[in-house]
Amino acid sequence: MKASLLIIVLSTGGHWFGEQEAVVTVRWVTSAEMRAADLSWELTLGEVRLAADRVAVKAGDGGTEIRLRIPGARARTAMHWTYHLIDRKDGKELESASLPVYVYPANLTEHWAERAGR
Repeated sequence: MKASLLIIVLSTGGHWFGEQEAVVTVRWVTSAEMRAADLSWELTLGEVRLAADRVAVKAGDGGTEIRLRIPGARARTAMHWTYHLIDRKDGKELESASLPVYVYPANLTEHWAERAGR
């Protein structure tokens, strides 16, 4: 069993509104000196890649923030945020995972006040 090297925090617990910005915070599990590494990530819906990038992971206590614009959704939609942590020196994959995220229509709460007043 591999030890986890990263702490991944999805804003709002991975429940995101479409057409808005979401934040993923990435931190090493320890403040000890870690290898220089890059995080390659993608947001997918089924087999379709909706967004992707590669970022450097900061060493020590400072976290790395990834900001992404979430595509619109007409109903609650399950997507996946998948990452691969890559050692910069030898290109070896150190860790990878796929986390579920749920995207909701941007106007989901639009008529709640009217409905609550009835």
